[in-house]
This record gives sequence, structure tokens and C-alpha cells, in this order.
Amino acid sequence: TFGLSAQESIQTFLPRLVSTDKIEYYTTFSPDGLDLYFVRRDANWGDFNDKTPGHIYKSHFNKGQWSKPKVAPFSGTYSDGAPFISQDGQWFFFTSNRPYEGKKGSGTDIWFMEKRGNGWTDPKPMGGDINSPGTEYSPVLTTSGNLYYASMRPGSIGQGDIFSCQFKEGNCYKSINEGRAIN
Repeated sequence: TFGLSAQESIQTFLPRLVSTDKIEYYTTFSPDGLDLYFVRRDANWGDFNDKTPGHIYKSHFNKGQWSKPKVAPFSGTYSDGAPFISQDGQWFFFTSNRPYEGKKGSGTDIWFMEKRGNGWTDPKPMGGDINSPGTEYSPVLTTSGNLYYASMRPGSIGQGDIFSCQFKEGNCYKSINEGRAIN
């Protein structure tokens, strides 16, 4: 269990800069802690009928302070979410409803970028068997090379089952449902 003593309190993260009256969620940091990516939507919490797209924002820590967040260069046109940077800083995963050749459904799919110099390659949809006609989201890459994600694909046990696959250079091989013990 976790508790707060009388002297501790919960603090809002970067009020008015990152934490605003908009909806912010799904946060990831670069391994050096200098870049912050998160999703922002201009909507109200709890409005489940709202279709406002999410966009991935970036803030950079320099000279003791965080920059004003701006829409990341690869985001802003489509609804993007669930950013995740691998622990080695080489891979950036996110979800998007953007179109691409071979897209199987209308839900979000998992996309990736690879680190190149001080930036990222252009986004590409994951190859292999990861993206289905359903919705995929919440990608997380482990140091062992397993990519875990949630999917609402046809034939799943429930809603948003957790799957894993072996990730290798933009492809996801042998996706498996983690089974009833988890799902």
C-alpha cells in the first residue's frame, strides 16, 4: 500500500504549462529526462461522445526550465496518442488513426519512429501482425525486445486485451494474446 504523510502532498505537474484546463494524458520522457511528450485534447473529461482529436505535444528542459509545449512535428493532423520512448531512446511508438496503404480498419494503429541524430525518422505503421481491423493502443517496449500493447481486435477474450510480440526493426512478429490470467 502507499500513503502520504501529513507533510507530503500531491503536486500538479508543471501547472499552466503542461497541466492545464485541457485534457492531458499519456506522458513519456526521453531517457536523459530532457524531452517530455504527452497527449493533449481540447475537450472535457468525462464527455465520452466527444470526438476531439488528441495531438502529441513536446516540451524540452533547458537551463533549468521546461519550454512551452508545442505540437510535435509528426503530430497535429490526425488523432495521435499513447507516446512511448524505449529505454534506450532508439524507438518512439505512438498510436494514430492516420491512413496508410494496407490499413485494415478505422481504429487506431501502432506507429513507430527510429532515432536519427537529434531527431526521429518519419512515422511508419508497424509491420507484421500487430495492426488489425480493430483498435490497437498503449505500446510499451521492454529491454528484452517484447512489445506489449492492447488491442480490441476481433476474436479477443474481452475489451482491450493485452498482447505481446517480438519487436524487430519496425516489425512485430508472432503476436499472442496474454491469456485469461491477464485479460
